[in-house]
Amino acid sequence: MCKINVLGSCSVESSDQILKTALSLKGFDFDYLRGSVWKPRTRLSKFNGIGNVGLKYLKSAGEKINKPVICEVFTVDNVKKACNFGIDAYWIGARTTGNSVIENELIKEIKRNKKPVFIKNPFNGDYNQWMGSIERFLDVNINVIGIHRGVFSKKNIYRNTPCWNTAKDIKKFFGIPVLTDPSHMTGNSKYLEEVINVSKMLGFDGLFMEIHNDPKNAKTDANQQVTALDFLEIKREPTFKDFRNSINCLDNEIVNILEQRFFLTEEIGKLKTKTNAPFKDRKREEEIINKTDKDYIKKVFEKILDTSKKQW
Repeated sequence: MCKINVLGSCSVESSDQILKTALSLKGFDFDYLRGSVWKPRTRLSKFNGIGNVGLKYLKSAGEKINKPVICEVFTVDNVKKACNFGIDAYWIGARTTGNSVIENELIKEIKRNKKPVFIKNPFNGDYNQWMGSIERFLDVNINVIGIHRGVFSKKNIYRNTPCWNTAKDIKKFFGIPVLTDPSHMTGNSKYLEEVINVSKMLGFDGLFMEIHNDPKNAKTDANQQVTALDFLEIKREPTFKDFRNSINCLDNEIVNILEQRFFLTEEIGKLKTKTNAPFKDRKREEEIINKTDKDYIKKVFEKILDTSKKQW
């Protein structure tokens, strides 16, 4: 599949800000200029976006650098307004993904113009919710692109835990491009490079990333945004050190998953003790080990199972 890159600031803050961001990206190889104009926040004191006028600013900035533009939509009225201002594509955010009531209403309006829809995975990591969202839009012949932005977790150095395998499964099952959102995944610009490199190595189809003309003074997500020049440095060809960092990134995910697995197996052991259920289940163990045909991975699973049984 061809590479698709979506770059631009988290929020359209003003006409001047989005134009400066767009001009800083002029000459870069990317496909859409991004920017949110509606920002429903958890706290009222936070910046909630500049609203409809931001669509005008975003579209104008895109025209200055000859790039199509994309914004997030939450309601049918958002879609209508975005269409009226000539917005070229929409994205469905993690707050909306999986909400069939809202999405069915959005689909009624979006299918009138058949513009592409980018769909982020939900906060909770529910595989079925993400699949359901993609299915709903594909069912009415809307062009869909997935966005892997990780899932909320307290046990990670990143803002959101990557779910690389789930994202790859989505990509393979639907045959659609899936992009990586390193900005929301990491929540911190110092981790962007390693996540971007992992995304490349695992064969994802591009980036959905936040670039700002002045990240330190951004009104939203300042910690995870970078300048266009910073991005150029991050995007260089990976070195040996970068490969090491990418492996570290995957190792962090493995540790995360193993901690969760051992917690669950410990709970199972308590339940088996309480109910006098047999501790050994060879059939179940073989099912787990045979999830792969690679002998070296089978050996790893055998070790995991042995460790799990020792917890009991």
